[in-house]
Amino acid sequence: MKHNLNVMLAVSFLQGMVFYASVATLYRLHAGITLSQITLIESVSFVVTLAFELPWGIAAERIGYRRTMILCSFLYFLSKIIFWQAASFGLFLLERIVLGVALAGLSGVDSSIVYLSAGQEQSEKAFGIWGACGTAGMLAASGVSLLLGEQYRLMALLTAGAYGLAALLVCTLKEMPQTEGRALSMRQTAQIFRQAAGNRKLLAAALLAGLHAEVIRLLTVVFNQPVLLAAGLSVNLVKMLYIAVAAAGAGGVLTWRLSRFMGRRRTGTFILGAEVFCCVILGLVSRPVPAALSILALALGESLMIPLLSAVQHESIHGERAAMMSAAAAVAELSAVPADLVSGILAERSLQTSLLAAAAVLLFLLAVWRFLPSEEKSGRSRISSVQM
Repeated sequence: MKHNLNVMLAVSFLQGMVFYASVATLYRLHAGITLSQITLIESVSFVVTLAFELPWGIAAERIGYRRTMILCSFLYFLSKIIFWQAASFGLFLLERIVLGVALAGLSGVDSSIVYLSAGQEQSEKAFGIWGACGTAGMLAASGVSLLLGEQYRLMALLTAGAYGLAALLVCTLKEMPQTEGRALSMRQTAQIFRQAAGNRKLLAAALLAGLHAEVIRLLTVVFNQPVLLAAGLSVNLVKMLYIAVAAAGAGGVLTWRLSRFMGRRRTGTFILGAEVFCCVILGLVSRPVPAALSILALALGESLMIPLLSAVQHESIHGERAAMMSAAAAVAELSAVPADLVSGILAERSLQTSLLAAAAVLLFLLAVWRFLPSEEKSGRSRISSVQM
């Protein structure tokens, strides 16, 4: 299904065009929202996403992945419209609630379409390219944002426009035979989630993916701007660094090469270990160059880990993929909620303490990765034949 893969790559590019991303925290602070309120809003969004994960997973199996993608893409678009108009805590909260509902439906379905369209042997590379397309969109949007100065509302409007185009493009997807709507009985549904609960590899990878993504997001999107401003960088330099951070996000296209050369387990160990080191540097050294380089390295590490963790999760699933991935996503989101709440509380007291706490969490994730069940025999032999 080359058409579907191409559509998903284009949608990733458009949904990567978040024009206000380089000033997302400043945007909210300018509207009167505090750091603790920002993390509280994020936590509520995760709870909403968690509540809708399983219903959306069941719905996706019933109505098909294409219809689910269409519905959720338009909800995603609506959330950006609300964000554009938001000027109070209530509206910013509403935006994240709508976003949470949308993400609950998209999680598992979007990656399943990519996985099924590319095939298992090409999945790691496909996930890397998919992520790189989102990064390319972010780079394009960040370049434009440099020209817009502090016109935050215009940035939000342009973002909404890009997401509207993405929603329209999703309508051109074709339903794949293996994802056509299937009515599941209550017994079948219960069986699916019992299988998910007993799949240790899937749940461990989901926990790692969710907590890792949220910690890195907090470091490179929420806390990076106050950290860099405190280190002496101007708002324009923060924007320029964000473009470099976005470019680092394209590193996922190299994951399959690293995995072939080093093996999947060693690759993940190296990435997580480097992230722990960078996080410690951020917490202990308040200088522009070390701070900037550490944030860049963290962004690169996240982009490299996404294809690894996506491939591990999908390879452990047999059967109703969207429903199983929804169960996995629920675990991921459940792990992210306390991360947001604790980080926000610590950041209000001391940003340095929050950064060092993040280093401890990454060290824990390194231990989880080391004990994650692995079926790989040889990274080189498993991926060497991949062609895309």
